[in-house]
Amino acid sequence: MNLKSVFFSFLKFVSYAVIILVIFFITGILPQLYHPPHCELSQARVSMKAIQDAVRKYNKENDKELTKLSNLVPKYLKEIKKDPWGNEYILLPEDGVLISTGPNGKYTPYLFREDSNLINRDNIEIYYKPKLRIAEAKITLDKNKNGRLDTGDRFTIFFTKPSGGKGTGDIDDTQAKPVKVQKNGKDFRFLNDYDPDRDNIREINFSVLLVSKEMLNGDKESDKVVFEVEKLEKNNDNRDIFVCFDPSSTDYVNGTYWDRRGVKAVSNGYAVKIEP
Repeated sequence: MNLKSVFFSFLKFVSYAVIILVIFFITGILPQLYHPPHCELSQARVSMKAIQDAVRKYNKENDKELTKLSNLVPKYLKEIKKDPWGNEYILLPEDGVLISTGPNGKYTPYLFREDSNLINRDNIEIYYKPKLRIAEAKITLDKNKNGRLDTGDRFTIFFTKPSGGKGTGDIDDTQAKPVKVQKNGKDFRFLNDYDPDRDNIREINFSVLLVSKEMLNGDKESDKVVFEVEKLEKNNDNRDIFVCFDPSSTDYVNGTYWDRRGVKAVSNGYAVKIEP
């Protein structure tokens, strides 16, 4: 074998070796050096879903709601690891929110500052309590004991969580401003003969007056409002009455109902019957 043949054989060997090394790097080492962002996001959401389920189970089985994630270990979770970016998860018990601070690892409770959206832009939030919406409605004063609303009767609309906050509109507030309830009930729609599968839904001529309080400021009593019926149109067929938020109350931008953190109320997607 002459020198030229040996040289070309060596080049061929080196070429194969380089190809093998490149394949090994791409399939073995490179994935360890670079994880696409969506991988971390998926990991965070999976972990947060497990924590969410554990918190809900804890709150269901215990008299007092969970205030520290560490109390989930070891009965409800074997361990709680940090998020994929090495940060502790944040629990907001009163608001029912679990937060990962995401890639930038930043969080501010001053949600009404101009830079709050920038600081919290990477945050991942999961609600383990329902967002603010109507939970139920009940007749709470039935003067003639007939199980239906008449003039002079009172009914209560219950929300899934307290509405509004104790903020003043200052940039250093950590809570939203109170919700101002309209005294004439215009925050809501009252419907008669409600059936979501039919087109005969109509608003009832219903005059009410707020009797609970005008402001909802995030305290325990802010999860409901009480109205008294001032005037009710003749309801000869004794059809039921239903209530839902007026669309202006839940508008994503200009909605007039929000929770302590300023998150706007959401529509139930259906009307709730005012039960006896």
